[in-house]
Amino acid sequence: MYYLLLVFIHEKILKIVAIYINYNFMFNKDMLFRIYLV
Repeated sequence: MYYLLLVFIHEKILKIVAIYINYNFMFNKDMLFRIYLV
């Protein structure tokens, strides 16, 4: 039971981290693109 809870929390954390990294990457790419256009 404890193991399943640990796995569930781990997957949640990984998903949040992946979304955070992806969001930051998209934001940085957008900023770089704007700088390139200017």
